[in-house]
Amino acid sequence: MFYEEIAEDRPFLLRRFLPTPIGSQGWQIHSRRRRTCQYVSGHLVKRATHIIRERSYAFEIVQQSLALRGIRLLGGDYTLRGQSEGCTRVALATHYTNLNCLRWVFGRLEAAVCHSFHRYILSAMRSNL
Repeated sequence: MFYEEIAEDRPFLLRRFLPTPIGSQGWQIHSRRRRTCQYVSGHLVKRATHIIRERSYAFEIVQQSLALRGIRLLGGDYTLRGQSEGCTRVALATHYTNLNCLRWVFGRLEAAVCHSFHRYILSAMRSNL
């Protein structure tokens, strides 16, 4: 599940610091594994780079047309590990670079937004099971 596919209200930090998603399209396995994600202020194009069914999934950002205050998105990945009694542990990572020279000033805010972003996605995945 991607951020752009979640219908639930976004938490304050995401509403304040991330672009508003509209939706996404594409991603058929046989059509180059690309997905265009639309936002009120632009778009991203994601490309699947590594998929192991029911184990891991990775993607890279091949085009970014979003103003993110000096942040350039690089990609992300999901790792799934089977647990006891039919449960699955999901780990989510987002890869980006921050071009701001004042990162030491905004580091805590950046971490808070990233953690909120991950919790939002994982919560939506759990709700949609």
